[in-house]
Amino acid sequence: MALLGVALMASLGPEATVLGVHPASAVLIAFYLAAVRLIRATKRPLWRAVRTEDTVADVPDSSPASSRRRTAGIWAEFAGVAVVVVVGGWAVAHAAQSLVAATGLKAGLVGAVFMGIVNALPETVTAVAAVRRGALTLALAAVVGGNCLDVLNLAIGDVAYRDGSLYHAAQPDQLFLTTGALVMTAVLLGGLLVRQRRGWWRLGFEGILLIAIYAITVAALAV
Repeated sequence: MALLGVALMASLGPEATVLGVHPASAVLIAFYLAAVRLIRATKRPLWRAVRTEDTVADVPDSSPASSRRRTAGIWAEFAGVAVVVVVGGWAVAHAAQSLVAATGLKAGLVGAVFMGIVNALPETVTAVAAVRRGALTLALAAVVGGNCLDVLNLAIGDVAYRDGSLYHAAQPDQLFLTTGALVMTAVLLGGLLVRQRRGWWRLGFEGILLIAIYAITVAALAV
């Protein structure tokens, strides 16, 4: 939420660059690194999550198939998949640009919906696979952590953008979408704190609200 807030402040604030890069890009990177360092350095936090009867502990996979695999082979497989994802991302960006030119759809809509869905597919598959293996914390961390890293792409894009500040090149659609992401993240945080036992359609209140907010955001961008 703080990273998205910094991006919004940069977009709505004065346009100032240093060597073609907005200072907010450095702030985003520093903010992320400081947060990671703070989490790792806190050995004795002043609060801890309480274990309840509904808490499911992550249990590593101890099946014979996984124990026979070597660490080097797992790293190689991970690196290979990562390369495929990178190449796929490059292809998706070019395909989306061609889709905007061919259909006349707004770039904000194509980026938020079509590119957003394709970009989220790897995280979705990873989260579902982790949940099925009982690694619930890993699944949640992959989604939330992936979103944090996605915000850092703004800093990378700002460095690559040579016509001034990337943040000030954002249109109202992108600012609206960023605000929607802030609201959705706040709802997610509320769900993590409340931990509703039961809800509609096997979803808590946060699941229903997230779907509703996303649908309203997409409908507004399509207008």
